[in-house]
Amino acid sequence: MINVVAYVRSNSDNQWDKSIDTQVRAIKEYAEKENLNIIEIYIDRAISAMDDNRTDFQRMIENSKLKTFEQVIVHKLDRFSRNRYDFDQYEQTLKKNGVDVRSVLESLDDSPESIIIT
Repeated sequence: MINVVAYVRSNSDNQWDKSIDTQVRAIKEYAEKENLNIIEIYIDRAISAMDDNRTDFQRMIENSKLKTFEQVIVHKLDRFSRNRYDFDQYEQTLKKNGVDVRSVLESLDDSPESIIIT
């Protein structure tokens, strides 16, 4: 069983309850189906993906150096980052630490088509 963490984020105060719960539930179901062990859930409430001061997101990136998890699972890629440039930067940092990013709803690969689309 692979150790993973989950990252969830909501955009605004008035949507966080539903959004966070939905994301966590979907990630837990995905982890069970894929035989993944969620060791921690990082949650940023009412914060834009454009904001680099996402406390739990930054803590997750920092904790990836500890090598206690192999993957970050998100519900959708826009919960992780709003643009490809930021996504690539954080993904490279995670990869240096032996961590991959996976999405419950979207496939992610290094193909030219995927890079263009996302």
